[in-house]
Formats: sequence, structure tokens, C-alpha cells
Amino acid sequence: MAAAENHCYLLAADRVGTEQGTRFMGRSILLDYDGVRLATGSDTEEEVIFGDIDSDAARKLRVEGLDTIADRRPGLYRRLLSPGADRLHPPGANLFSGDVE
Repeated sequence: MAAAENHCYLLAADRVGTEQGTRFMGRSILLDYDGVRLATGSDTEEEVIFGDIDSDAARKLRVEGLDTIADRRPGLYRRLLSPGADRLHPPGANLFSGDVE
């Protein structure tokens, strides 16, 4: 879901075979921004998977009002990410009591 919201392709790579008693399932996968499977790796053999990534198509998906990247408002949460942000809401503070800035 996050890949679709962010107009991203998703690549999940995994080992295949057994190492030191641990079995690895393989089946690496490449999905497009819509969740469509573009390539899948083997569950029994080492291999390299390939797929075409169409960044222009992903960009065209942006819909006004539904584009979570374009609609971000970092000014609203910038203080939460800045140094000293832990002092804004100290551990154990009751955020609903009105005693915290």
C-alpha cells in the first residue's frame, strides 16, 4: 500500500538455499507501483531477476487531493523532527491534560 501511495516500485530480495541449518525461501520479487508482479525469483536456485521500471507512468498516477507526497505539510511537524524535540512532549507527560506545550 505504501508503495502505491508513494508512487514507488518495490523490490524485495532474499537468499535461497540452506546456510548453517537455516533455510532461505528465495522468491525475490519486483512489484510495480500498483502491486503488479513484474518479476519473481526462484525458490530453489540462485538467480538475478530483471524488470522494467517506468517512472513516467508512476508520475502520471498523481491525482490532485490524493497525492500524499505532494500534499505533505512538513511545516506542521518540523518541530517534532528537530533537535530537542523530545522536550516538547517529555516521557510520561499527559498530552490531553493541557499541562504540556
